[in-house]
Amino acid sequence: MPRLPAEDGLAIWFARPGDVLPDGTIATPVSTPLGDAQAFEYTPDAVSDEVQDLAARGVSELDEANCFAGYEFDLEQCNFVRAMTQDPRAYAMCKQTAFQNYQRCRGF
Repeated sequence: MPRLPAEDGLAIWFARPGDVLPDGTIATPVSTPLGDAQAFEYTPDAVSDEVQDLAARGVSELDEANCFAGYEFDLEQCNFVRAMTQDPRAYAMCKQTAFQNYQRCRGF
């Protein structure tokens, strides 16, 4: 009865290219998925006016604290909006705008 490859798993696992496997076949090297991929040339992106593409500016701890204080104030305003309108969509939009303002203040 022929042996199954699963029975010789360790022998197959540790075999090197050219070794004879337990089933009589010769081990071949496993190719990497990108082994024959074409190289590409790097070209830097041009700076654009898009806010999302610009690099973040570094802010000091004081600036970070001021931005966070503004964010907390905006969230309090959102709580007022939620209490007055009872509209979860308005509340969610207010929170999203507050977070965007916070990120903009931090330079992101």
